Amino acid sequence: MEEEVLQLSASKIKLVHQCFGKYYYRYIIKIPFIQTIWPGTIFGTIIHKILEEVMLNKKDKMSDEDILEKVNNRFEAEFLHQLDNIKKDKNKVFKKSMDYREDTFLKKGEKTALSISKFVLKYYGHEIYDINPELIMESNWEYTPNVFIKGVADLPLHTSKIEYKIVDFKTTKDSNNFYFIYWPTDIQSLVYLYLCYKKFGTFATGFEYLVCNHEEKNMFINSKYFIELPKTKEEIKKFFEPLDIEINNIIDMIKKPKEEYWNPTVDNCGFCEFSRWCKLSKSIRKDNQYEKEYIKGNEIK
Repeated sequence: MEEEVLQLSASKIKLVHQCFGKYYYRYIIKIPFIQTIWPGTIFGTIIHKILEEVMLNKKDKMSDEDILEKVNNRFEAEFLHQLDNIKKDKNKVFKKSMDYREDTFLKKGEKTALSISKFVLKYYGHEIYDINPELIMESNWEYTPNVFIKGVADLPLHTSKIEYKIVDFKTTKDSNNFYFIYWPTDIQSLVYLYLCYKKFGTFATGFEYLVCNHEEKNMFINSKYFIELPKTKEEIKKFFEPLDIEINNIIDMIKKPKEEYWNPTVDNCGFCEFSRWCKLSKSIRKDNQYEKEYIKGNEIK
C-alpha cells in the first residue's frame, strides 16, 4: 500500500510548535469544528489583501497617486465584505474581543492601510522588473519521501533576469517575534526559499519580513541577504537541513503521537477550537469535556 503524502506548509509546522494537539485534532483526526475569526485575524487579512492590490496596480504601471487614492476607504469596504463572507460560512464565526470597538477598529485599519501602502510603494516600487504578489508555490520535499510543501509568498520580486528576493508581510502586536531572528532555523524563510528555488530553478538572493505593528504604530524590515549563495546540491541540502529535521520530527510525532507533544497553556487552550475534545486542556479550562466519540480509535497511547 502506497504511503500517504504529508502535506505541509510554514503555518502547519508553526502550529506543531505551538501545540501538536491542535495539529493532531485538525489534520490527523480531522474533527469538524467551527473556526473562530477574531478582529485581529481580519485586520491582518485585509492589510494583506490591500497590499496585494497595491502591488498589482504598481505592476500595471498605475501612478502612486492613483494607487493611494484607491486605498482610501478600502479597509472598511473589505471589512464589510469579510464579515458578509463569514456570516455565509457555517464553519466560521466572528467573535469580538473584549476591547473591540468597531469605529476604532476601522479608523486604525484605514490609517494602517494607507501608511503601509505608502511605505511599500516607496521601498519596493522602484527598479523592479517583475512583481508577483500572492504567488502560490508548491513542490515535493526532495530530501524526504512522501512530503509535499506549499506556500503563498506575499511578494516575490524578480529584480533581474536571474535574481529573486522574497518579501513576507506581517501584521502583529508583538514585534519581538521579528526583531531577533535566527535565520538558519527560521521556518517561514526556509520554506519560501526552498519553494522559490524549486519554482524558478535559482536560489533567492534574500528574504525580508516587512512588519507592521498597528498597536505601536511602527513598521520595520528585517532582512537576510546572502553574500555567497548555496550553489552545489550538497550546499543547498546543507542549507535546508534544519527544515528537513523539522519535517522528520513531525513525521515521527504523527506516527507515534504522545501527550508529551501537547502544549496546554492559558494562551494555547483559552481560544482553541479543540479544547472541548482535549483532555489535557482540563487543567487550563475546567469546564471542558473530553468527547471520545469524535476520536474513537485514535486515543493517545
